Order: sequence, then structure tokens, then C-alpha cells
Amino acid sequence: MKLNDDIIDSRDIEERIVELEKNNDLTDQEKEELNQLTAIKKDVEDYSEEWEDGITFVSQYYWQDYCKDFAYDCGYIEDIERVNANPLVYCVDWEKWASEMKYDYTSTEINKVDYYFRAY
Repeated sequence: MKLNDDIIDSRDIEERIVELEKNNDLTDQEKEELNQLTAIKKDVEDYSEEWEDGITFVSQYYWQDYCKDFAYDCGYIEDIERVNANPLVYCVDWEKWASEMKYDYTSTEINKVDYYFRAY
């Protein structure tokens, strides 16, 4: 896991927190990383109780693609790669769809980038 990936899982963050906490001889950089990861966890726990089960964080730069994949995965629209071309796909305003999806999500900052996650 890198804190600049398009998608980050809270379980990976937790694993890194545990790994760093076990080390008694942290470098300054590792201490800073631990502080940052712990702050992310604390921030997110105010919005969701799913930390241990896995929360998906999606980078603001990947958000529109994520929302498009979500629409296909949920069957809202047929994937034109798997079936004959569905002309409706060409009419979808993916930017607007991504904007509408934000109503079910909140965000946190990771390495100066906003990451969206589902708020329950």
C-alpha cells in the first residue's frame, strides 16, 4: 500500500499502523507516517464503524472512473465491452454521475489529496 494509490483499503492502513507500533526504533519519517495514519483512522472513525472490516478510499483523481465502474458493476448500464454497443452509454454524463455519487460519501485528506469513502 502506498498513500498515493488510486484506491486504499483501511485494512492495509491498519496493518501498517500495527507494523509501525511494534517497532521501538522508528525513524523520524516512520514516526511521521504513523502519526499521519493514526490521524486518518481517527478522522474516519467519526463517520464509519467499518474500519476493521475494510473501508475503500478512492482518490479524487480516480473518482469519476470509480463511479463509472460502479455503475457497470451494479448493472445500471451494460458494459459495452461485453455486449453489443448500448447507445445509452454514449449519453451518460459521467461527471454528473460522479458528482451525484458524492452525496453518499465523505472525504478525508491523505497526502494532500482528497479520498472519498462511504459514510454509514
